[in-house]
Parts: sequence; C-alpha cells; structure tokens
Amino acid sequence: GVHTLRYAIRTPTGLQAPDTGQPLAEALNYIAPATARIVPNPGITSSGGPVLATSGSIASVSAPGSILAAKPGEVAPGTLILRIYQPSNTMQTLAVTLGRGRPSSVIAVTALEDPITEGAPVIQITANGFTIQAVTALNTVQVSFDS
Repeated sequence: GVHTLRYAIRTPTGLQAPDTGQPLAEALNYIAPATARIVPNPGITSSGGPVLATSGSIASVSAPGSILAAKPGEVAPGTLILRIYQPSNTMQTLAVTLGRGRPSSVIAVTALEDPITEGAPVIQITANGFTIQAVTALNTVQVSFDS
C-alpha cells in the first residue's frame, strides 16, 4: 500500500529557553493536547463570575503511599482507576480518601483493568474511601460509585 508521512518543523520564533519548560510543554501539547471539563452548575456570584469550591480532590492516600495516576475507567465506563504506589518492601495498610466519599465497590485490577482474582490485596470500604493492604510497590484499583 501507499504510506504518506508528513513532518512539521517548529521555527524558533517565540521559543523560550529549555530551562523554562516551555519547549517541552509545547511539544507535549502536540502529542497529547490538554483537555478540560465544564463544571456543571457552578453557581454565579453577584458580579456574574462562577462560584467554584476553594479546593477539591479526586483522591488522597496516607503516608508512605502516593497516587501516581487517576483516570476514568476504560473497560468499565463510569469507574475511577487509581494507580497507588508504596515505596517499602513490606506490607503497608494505606488509607485512601475519595473526594466523592464512600464508593459502592473497590476491586484490585491489572494495568489493563482486568480484575485480579488470585493474590489480590485486601481492600475494605470506609466511610470516605477505602483501605488497601499493599504488599507490592504498585497497586491499581477500580473504584465504582452509586449514581
């Protein structure tokens, strides 16, 4: 078959120094452009501007853990996928707090979002999230909420 390749060359006009991060940010925008979501019904101030919460969080995790990624589920639409990291070589019970509060279910999944059936970490749902007994450094979970 016929394959057509097209290339673009960026002229340096307006390009900042590499230590500003601007060239990298611009290059990444060509690969994966930034996206945004509209906040539903934000409310309106007397001056006509939107009223938004002063802060918000999708999820947070207790020390020594950290959340490496949070994204919408692809295999199960409407779910939240969290990639949780814990740096030790020992089992750690991590408490994860969710911005939406108590989930309806949380299951351990692979990076491809397939459920882990054998050797999955113990997960318990709490009032505002869940706990996970993380044995490995990386743990991926699928979080579901009632509509």
